[in-house]
Amino acid sequence: RRIIREGRGPVGPLFHRMDRTAGFAAILRRFIQPSEVPANGYRIRVLDEAAADALRTALPGFLAQGEIITDRKTKSGIKPTDIRPLILSAEMTGGTLRARLTATEATSCKPAMLMTALCAFAGVDAPRVMVTRERLLGEDEAGKLRALEEI
Repeated sequence: RRIIREGRGPVGPLFHRMDRTAGFAAILRRFIQPSEVPANGYRIRVLDEAAADALRTALPGFLAQGEIITDRKTKSGIKPTDIRPLILSAEMTGGTLRARLTATEATSCKPAMLMTALCAFAGVDAPRVMVTRERLLGEDEAGKLRALEEI
């Protein structure tokens, strides 16, 4: 689990242990290639009830936009990027936003980028949120996104 406040936050102790495990990344890369994971499924829990209400109300209009420009950090600096094509789906129930975001090497959308743009659109300050990546998504034989464990 990660807690993100304005695009930054500590990674939970479980991820620290996994990252420190010798060879974990190499083992993972051996079985799952980046090209096999075109998207991730996230659960973003908004911890401020008033902000959650404002974001839930703003979400349909936000997604209806033709383009959503937000800043992306790159090696050469910060560049404005259209993230609308990178948001595959998003829906909000109560204080929980569930989103499918692209995760390819060339194009990816981080939950913090989505929340920054959504908060700006809704006119609210960035609330405290709890972000959980629920699943890695891959394409099945028919080209539909499914959880990797189902493929």
